[in-house]
Amino acid sequence: MVITDRPIVLMGMMGCGKSSLGKALAHHLKRLFIDLDKSIESITGQSIPLIFSQSGESYFRQVESLALQEAVHTPDCVIAIGGGTPCFGDNLKLILDNTFSIYLKVSEETLIRRIIQSKTVRPLAEGKNPDDLRQLVIQQLQEREPYYLKADSVIESDQITLEVLVTTLEIKMKPG
Repeated sequence: MVITDRPIVLMGMMGCGKSSLGKALAHHLKRLFIDLDKSIESITGQSIPLIFSQSGESYFRQVESLALQEAVHTPDCVIAIGGGTPCFGDNLKLILDNTFSIYLKVSEETLIRRIIQSKTVRPLAEGKNPDDLRQLVIQQLQEREPYYLKADSVIESDQITLEVLVTTLEIKMKPG
């Protein structure tokens, strides 16, 4: 697959580095960066935690799908999607049909450590003690990884860097 101006989507669990790596990759490639959560907040005028608490996950997923539809039709961009985005509705098909997708696969231990240390409010992890958080991560990985593994490329490392992403893209961009 030649990537050309197709959007690049980073997918994976919360805490895998989608947003931070996505910003760096977009800057490196001189592309627009779209953080799907920020797009949802812009559409609704509410923070993600507020959407979850006031309107529920079902409403959040509806808005998320609308934001994704817009994002995947934006050429020359890098999109960081939410951990659950590819698992709902037709989102995975939309991603696979319109983008070059990369699954950032990080170990459970690293995910848990990053989530605990993060200053980002994560509605599905908020208020959980380390044991409950471990159970949540294990459960979500079991449910979500079959979707993530359909990505065009899988990068498995607890230390995924911009250089690794760029090398992966360069290999995929070379004409076959």
